[in-house]
Order: sequence, then structure tokens, then C-alpha cells
Amino acid sequence: MKKVLMVLERDFPTDVRVENEISALLEEGTEVHLACFTFSNKAKTEAYNGYTIHRKKISQLVYKSSVGALRVPTYFSFWKKHLKSICKEIKFDAIHLHDLPLAKPVLAIAKQFNLKSILDLHENWPYHLMETAHTKKKLAKLLHKDQEWLDYEKEYVSQYDSVITVVDEMKQRIENLGAKNVSIYQNVPDLKHFNLSPVQARKNDEIIRFIYVGGINENRGLQFALEGFASICEKHANVSFEIVGQGAYLTYLKYIVKHLGISDKVQFHGWKKQQEAYEMIKAADICVIPHLKSVQTDCSSPNKLFQYYIQKKPVISSNCESIERVILETQGGKVFEDRSAESFASAALEYLDHPGQIELDGLHGFEAVKTKFNLAIEKSNLIESYRKMDLC
Repeated sequence: MKKVLMVLERDFPTDVRVENEISALLEEGTEVHLACFTFSNKAKTEAYNGYTIHRKKISQLVYKSSVGALRVPTYFSFWKKHLKSICKEIKFDAIHLHDLPLAKPVLAIAKQFNLKSILDLHENWPYHLMETAHTKKKLAKLLHKDQEWLDYEKEYVSQYDSVITVVDEMKQRIENLGAKNVSIYQNVPDLKHFNLSPVQARKNDEIIRFIYVGGINENRGLQFALEGFASICEKHANVSFEIVGQGAYLTYLKYIVKHLGISDKVQFHGWKKQQEAYEMIKAADICVIPHLKSVQTDCSSPNKLFQYYIQKKPVISSNCESIERVILETQGGKVFEDRSAESFASAALEYLDHPGQIELDGLHGFEAVKTKFNLAIEKSNLIESYRKMDLC
């Protein structure tokens, strides 16, 4: 039996993408261990759902130093010590890193213990950092430079035995940097956890509910969606906009809502547990992904797109390339021009003026997930990348 050590830069559980990948590997007979950190006093080692979690407690100071990891070695040293301890105790065949930041120390561990190396890129990391608020703070600017992360990405993606990305657009970008053996594993759901009946839940009122679920920052584009929503309220009184999530931009969004005079139409629900969020999506009619276009969002595969689809809801998304491609392919929604309140309103009005299209497009997306965009189908790409390295 082959053994793989996964490395995840967070407390665990949970992480849907990682858990789905582990599930697929376990089915193939691969033994999986996962190294992560914890801020609490969780067990250092835990048997969990058929695999083993190895935790190391991290201080807030060491964690916050990660923003300057390319200049200050503290964070990388924490991880090298953690991984070295595990690898001395257990003989692995491969090490599978989730996301770019630890590429350097993990590759060093792979070489030291003669392990095959897998780099699983959930994000276009340098561009993700460029859109992250904490990297713009004064101290962070002293420790972090965008170009350094771009150079770091280019240096290390070419050194891993295998690289996993989330969409075709990202695969092409990474291959252009010199990466080899690049495969795609999209952020798709495991159908075993969902009700697959095509029947949609009945509502007790005539309100058409728009919903957004996710982080709240400037780059999510909600400010433009809300401005467009305000204009459609003038024609359609029976609408609401539910916003589920939290983030640094929340206060400003509330100001926008008040300024637009739509406080009675917009509800801010804050952060919700996954199951609670699913229930709110079920009760909604139209889901929204209004992200601003960027290198990051043009090459992304947001979980929420397929989570919306599996709940039989159509999606109105900005024209980020990878998301637009899926929506047009599946006929599961409508696309608007990013940063354009007018374009969002136009897309929304197409549904409000033709309400039968809401259910039809929702079922289009649902069928697409049932037949293509799900773990049972998508895992074959992951397994094939492992088989190429004789790991399962």
C-alpha cells in the first residue's frame, strides 16, 4: 500500500476540496496522512474518517509571519520541523502540498526523504495575495512584495513531479511557467452528501430571492450587484437580496445599501455553518457570483458555483473566464459584465420578466452536476495523476 502525506496550511477539519480528494485516494487503496497546524489544544494525532491527522500547535505570531515567509524563515522553519518529525516516524512514498506558499520547505522535505512531490494549487496564489486586504497593511508591505511571489511561483512549479490545478485556464497559465505533468481537479461536490431529487422546494410567498454566499471584500464585486439590484427594485417590488458571509468590506456594503435606499430589501446574515448556508440557498431563487475580473478570478473554480447548481438554482455571474465558460456550457445561468451595475440589472431582469426561466436554468445546472461536475467523475483526473507516479 502506497502512503502519501498531505500538507494543509490551516486547522483541519474542514476543507471540502481536501476531504473529497482524500476520499477518492482512500477508495484506491492509498494510505493518507494529513499534516496541518492548530491554534487550539486539539490532539496531536487523530484517526479521522479512515486517515490520520497530524497537528502541530502554532502561535499567532508565527502564523502572522507567513505573510513575510519569503524573507523571514520563521514560518517555513515551523513547517519543516513539523514535517520532518512525521517523516522520521512514518515512511511515505509521496508528499502532496495544498497550495503554493510552502512549496520551498515541502520540496526540501521531499528531497531529504526521497518522496515524490505533488503541488495542488487551489488558487493562483500570487494574484490571490494581490487581492487580499492583509497584504496591503504597512507591516505586510515591508515583508511582502508581489513580484517576489510571482518569481517564487515560477521557480517552484517546475520542480514538482506533478502539479494539480482547478481549471483549464489555470492549467495553461501554470504550464507557461514551465510546470510538467499538470492535471485538473475541479472544486466539485460529492453527490453522496446531497438530495438528488429534481423536485424543487415550494415557497410560501411570491418573493424572488437573490443570494450571495461567501467572503465579503471589495474584489467580490457585491457593490456593483447591489447597485444593479437597487435599479430593479423600482420595477419589481417582490424581490430580496440575501448576503451570507463576513469580511472587511461588510461595513461599507451596509453603507451602500442604506445610501441606495434598499435596506428593506437586503438582509445581511453574517457567517453561517455550511449546512445552514445550504438551507438558505434552497430557500432562494437566484444565486450570484459577482467577482471582479482578474488573473485570479479568470482562472478559478469556486466551490459555490457547483454548490448553487446542486441546489437547483441558476447563477448570475460576472464574466470571469472560467466561470463564464461553465455557465454557458451548462446553460445554468446568465453572465454580466463585471463592474457594471447596468449589466447585472439586465441579467436579473431577464429572470424577473421570465420567471419560468429561473426553474429551467436551475435544473440545467443541476443536471450538469449530476452528469459531469461531481466527485465520481472528476476524481479520475486525480487518480490518473497518482497512477502516473505509481502511487495507486
